[in-house]
Amino acid sequence: MTDSADVRAGVRESRPARTVRAARPTWDLPVAIIGLVVLAAATALAATFGTFIGWAGAGCGVLTGCNSGLIVSGLFLGTFGVIIAAIVFLVITIARLTVRRVAWWAPLCGIGAVGLIFALGTVLAGIGAGAGGAGLSAGADAGIGALLLHGLG
Repeated sequence: MTDSADVRAGVRESRPARTVRAARPTWDLPVAIIGLVVLAAATALAATFGTFIGWAGAGCGVLTGCNSGLIVSGLFLGTFGVIIAAIVFLVITIARLTVRRVAWWAPLCGIGAVGLIFALGTVLAGIGAGAGGAGLSAGADAGIGALLLHGLG
């Protein structure tokens, strides 16, 4: 029979040591929040300007063959692609803040991604309009004028 004193005096089982994670810096949370605010502003600005990407095809006419598929792809990428990228980096930031990991870099990368996606949409629309846009319309007009002059002469 064991006495309660024997139980207290007995050998204790050793517990495995816990791994202690380094504490997150105190400046990380405010910087991440400011970064998210700037990300929201950059996204709103890029999405607003993204709606105007469709005007790249304004110089396209019947005689000039613009690639409307590229223009529309650039429009959607410049408008909705930036919103999707911002949502992805918002989720990454919140998830990292929730598990107490350093998260200041996520909104910063999100701002860069929004800028790159907007630029890619603008380039796509420019290529689509360049396939027969303003640069080629002047040449086509000159070609038609020369054809009419030579045909009449």
